[in-house]
Formats: sequence, structure tokens, C-alpha cells
Amino acid sequence: MVDAVGRLPGRVSGRALLAFLAVVVLVPWLLPNQYLVHVVVLAGLYVILAVGLNLVMGYANQVSLGHAGFYGLGAYVSAVLSVRYELSPWLGMPIAAVATGALAYVVGIPTLRLTSYYLGMATLGIGVVLQLVFVQLHGITGGSSGLAGILPWDLGPLRFTTSTQHYWLVWIFAGAALWVARNLVNSRVGRVLRALGESEAAAEAMGVDTAAEKRRVFVLSAVYASVAGSLYAHYITVISPEIYSFLFSVVLVLMVAIGGIGLYWGAVVGAVLLTVLPEALRRFGDWEVPLYGLALIVVILFLPRGIAGLFARKSAAARTAGARAPDLGARAPAPAASPPAPTPASVRPAGGGNAGPLLEVRGVGKQFGGVRAVRDCSFDVAQGEIKAVIGPNGAGKTTLFNVITGFYAPTAGVVRFRGRPLAGLPAHRLARLGLSRTFQNVQLFPGLTVVENVMIGCERDAPGGFLGAALALPGPRRRMRADLERAERALATVGLASLALVPAADLAFGQQKLVEVARALAADPTLLLLDEPAAGLNTLEKVEMMRLIGRVRDGGISVLLIEHDMRLVMGVSDRVVVLDHGEKIAEGSPAEVRRDPAVIRVYLGEDVAAVA
Repeated sequence: MVDAVGRLPGRVSGRALLAFLAVVVLVPWLLPNQYLVHVVVLAGLYVILAVGLNLVMGYANQVSLGHAGFYGLGAYVSAVLSVRYELSPWLGMPIAAVATGALAYVVGIPTLRLTSYYLGMATLGIGVVLQLVFVQLHGITGGSSGLAGILPWDLGPLRFTTSTQHYWLVWIFAGAALWVARNLVNSRVGRVLRALGESEAAAEAMGVDTAAEKRRVFVLSAVYASVAGSLYAHYITVISPEIYSFLFSVVLVLMVAIGGIGLYWGAVVGAVLLTVLPEALRRFGDWEVPLYGLALIVVILFLPRGIAGLFARKSAAARTAGARAPDLGARAPAPAASPPAPTPASVRPAGGGNAGPLLEVRGVGKQFGGVRAVRDCSFDVAQGEIKAVIGPNGAGKTTLFNVITGFYAPTAGVVRFRGRPLAGLPAHRLARLGLSRTFQNVQLFPGLTVVENVMIGCERDAPGGFLGAALALPGPRRRMRADLERAERALATVGLASLALVPAADLAFGQQKLVEVARALAADPTLLLLDEPAAGLNTLEKVEMMRLIGRVRDGGISVLLIEHDMRLVMGVSDRVVVLDHGEKIAEGSPAEVRRDPAVIRVYLGEDVAAVA
């Protein structure tokens, strides 16, 4: 059992960050000349860029090939304000950051709806368009000739003229960028970003507004790039469009990938390495470029998680060694004889004691082109009821679940929850209303530990807190501890408390099913929707699943489940709905359904129907 937030895997040590910054303080005293100091100044700028890009690509898994454009926008806005209006860099930089963040927010609304290569091409287009703007607005930006005469940084009467002075300035900003990124990675924001990077559907079902989370981190990453651009412009005092080309965006991606994508220190390692390595290879003359390329190829081929991945793998193994069960291939541990109720709030009656149905499905249909997956389906789920939906493969059961939980919009009909129509509400809004679900194909977050997976279920309560997490305010830290305690209770309910720190990818299939149920219970739902919870389980695990479903109902949670195992359905359900080709053909108690001729004909068969 996890006993403290500080033991959660993936957290970045504050001591490690302080140690790194202490080394940064010593560097200028160790370098023999100003040119080498200049190289490390550039490394600091690239650290800011790479850390921001890593939050988007490494944690949220959103491909971005246009960050050079945001870097250039920050540089040009700040530089133009300096040259044309003689505005101090200290005012120009925040104005540039706000302008860049606003642009990233606007373009992120349509762009971040895309995935994979399409997202990469869209962000590439953003960078290319911005570079063309820098060239075409020659009356403002100087066009291809560039913009000169940019005011240098100053502090009152002191003007920054040496590389050492700029070193301190740049690395102060780099340290602040690292501190903010560490706070986010260690908070619910970092956990949520990793979750949506692995399964957006599962994160959305747990109450995560995935679109909003992606926009926030995209905007933050663009602001990081803008700040780096302003620092660069007022350091060099001359800028030109070719600096902010697509090729520079590729270099930034290489920094993140080679250092270790999705690893906090990976961005730092990659940025420093790809800044210093070319300088170190200059002594080899014509061999510089081949050796540089060879070094990159070796890292990509033999270190798929980057250089920082070597150290991350060792520390993760050491952290989880004591938490692993003796045999992960064994069945899930049996729950305690009297497990705790899922959550105290779960026992609240719906609607203040209203006797009406909790869930109403009225004439629901769903059509995909010419295929009608669900047709005119109607039924209710009462408070405290366990209702099963059965039917042969292709009957439309999972499609019906997706309609109820907001993943599909119904073609016809209406779904009401506690009397409220759900049409048009996205999945995360429905989760916050009290609907929680599992999936037919297990949708865990393999890169997260068991307890972190379950903590995602707590997102339906008080979502957000991005700014508070970035600044490490007390509120988000208190919430992290509360989420951890809630996740521990849910794991105890399903009997997996001893596996809290084990990576979810290392669990046996039956244990993964239980983790998914625990995550749904951590959401403190009023209605729990289970999509084939017994699929792939052995006989003993199915018996334990039946007991778990019964305990969930005893805790005050209504259950709607899809299942093919008739012994489980008949043993645990209060009422059963039968679908065939998307249409409801029967509804009643398990005994009534067993005797229904239509059900016998299309689904159960005579032999199964005879089982008492």
C-alpha cells in the first residue's frame, strides 16, 4: 500500500532539481572563455524550448512540428516592440508571451482534435505560415534581411553586454521553466497528461476534459517557446526568419526524443547534448557531420527511450521491486471478508429520494451510414438495481453503452439521467454527473502504476487546477493526498491493495479487469456501467467478480452491465434486457428471460435455457 504521495513513481525529486541548478551556478566559473559560455547560454534557451515541447509530445503524446514558429513569434513580437516603439525587453517579453499563448489557444482548438500524422502536419503548417509571415511583413519585421538594432537586456543603468551576464539571465528563466514543469509532472496534471496520451477514451470516461487539458499544455509549451525567443532576440540583438524554419522544429523534436521523450530529465539531457555535441565535434573537421549523424543513429537504435531512459528504467525497477506480488500470473488476491464501501457519497439516493428511474433510455437508435446498430431501444435502471444487457455478438450492446456514456450521439431517442436529458453532453461531463464505466477491451494506462490508474478515476471531482499545480500551491497538494487515499480504498475493495505500485502493464488480465473496476469505483459513481467484466476470466475469478458486483450494489451504486456469461448474469442481476440486431426483444427477471421463447431462439439455446 502506498503510504505517501512522495512514493508515487514518476515524481521528479526537488533535490535533484536543486542539485542540477547548483551545477549550473558553477559552470561559468569553469569555462575558459566567453565563446563556451555563449554555447551554454544557447543550451539554456534550448532547455526551455525542449522542456515545453516534452510536456506536449512526451506527456500528452501530441505531435508538434511547429514550435520553431512560436519561438520566432516570441522573438519577433518582442524585437519589433523594442525597435519600433523602444519598449523595454522586460515589457516586450510578457506581451509576446501573451500574444503567442493566445495564438496557440486559437489554433489549438481545431488542430488538437486531430491525431497522429494529421496533427503533425497541421502543426507543421502553423510553423511554416508563421515563418512566411516573418518574411512577408518586411515593413515591420525587416523581411528576409532580418531585424537589427534590438535593445539588449538591462537592469536599470546596467546593460547586458557579455555572455556571462546573459548566462545568468537565461538560466534563471530556464530554472523557472524546469520548476514549473516539475510541479506539473508531480501533480494531477502530469498524471492526467500521461493518461490521455495512452488512452483518451478511458481518460474522458473518467471525467477528464481531454480537449481542455491538451489545449492548456499546448499553450504553456508555446509560451515557453515565446519566452525563449524573446531571450534570444535581446541577447543576439539581430534576428532573421531562417532561424525559425521547419528544420529547427525537427532539431527540437530530436532533442526531446534523444534525451528521452516523456521523461522530465530527457528534455534537459537532449537540449544540452545537441547543443554541446556539435561544438565538441568541430575538431574533427570534415568528419563533424558524419560523426554527429552516427551518434544520433546509435542513440535512436539502441536507446529507444533516450539517454535519460537508462536511468529511469533502473530507478523504476528499484521502486517497484518491493511492491510486486510473488506471481503476477496468478489470479487476483481475494478481497477482504468485509471490504470497505466504495465511497461514502455513493449511498446518497438519487434526486433527494425521488422514486423515479435513475436512468431512462427511450427509443434510442444509433445508425452508422446504412447500418443500424441500435433500433428503438427503451428501458429503465432503478436506484439500487443491477440490470444486465445481453445478446449475441453484434447485437449493439457496446454501441448502446457508448450512446449512454456520451461517446456516440444517438441518431434517435433520448437518454435521461436523474431526469436530465443527456443529449449533446460529452463523456467527461456525464462522468461528472455520476456515470462511470469500464470497457469491453480493457482500457488501462500501461505506463502508469496501478494506483495512478485508479487515481484518474477521481477526476470527476474538482477538475482543473492547472495554474495551482504549476505554482505548487497547497490546494492541489491536498487534493493529491485525498485522491491517493480514495484510490487506496478502491483497490482494497477489489483486493489489489498490495499491487498499488506495480505498473499496470505487468498485471495479469484478470487483475487488469479489477483495476479498471477499481478506477470506475474511485469516481464515486451513482451508476456503474460494466462492459463484459467477466470476459477472459477463469471460473474462480468470475465468482469473485459476481461477489464484487454485489458489494458494489450494497454500497449504494446501481449497476448496468453487458455480459455473455449466463451464470454470472442470472446469478447477479435483478432484471435483464435482451437485444438482437439492435432491437430489444425481451426484458424481465432472470427467470422470465430464461423462459422467453424469443430469447431461447436467438440467444440462449434450449440446453442453456434448461439450466436452473
